[in-house]
Amino acid sequence: MDFIYIILGMNTLIVFIYKRDWLLRRKPFLILLFVNFLLLILGYLLQYYSVGNHKMVVVLKMPMLSQLLFIGLVIIFRKVYNRDPVDTFWTMDVSLMKDGIFNFFFWVVAIILPVILIFTLLK
Repeated sequence: MDFIYIILGMNTLIVFIYKRDWLLRRKPFLILLFVNFLLLILGYLLQYYSVGNHKMVVVLKMPMLSQLLFIGLVIIFRKVYNRDPVDTFWTMDVSLMKDGIFNFFFWVVAIILPVILIFTLLK
């Protein structure tokens, strides 16, 4: 069951890797935000009623924070560069360096910040 918690807790990061356009378009973004909100509520309920591994149930709270961090970073990127960030994983184009920095920054912030918040502050 812990594996399922981890997979569900990383859904925003998985979407970021494989279907980034879902995070950039309005309708899929709102659907994913609703699903992540349900996971957040489920995480709090499972933690409150002590169902499952209490150390892993808190992982269900991470996707909501990761998605909100992503949209915050995208808003900043759009204001600075007047365009959406592009996936730079398979390209060595130097002109996309700004996008690569955005991608790296999102990975670092979207993993570290929710983990710190959830496992220390939001217990």
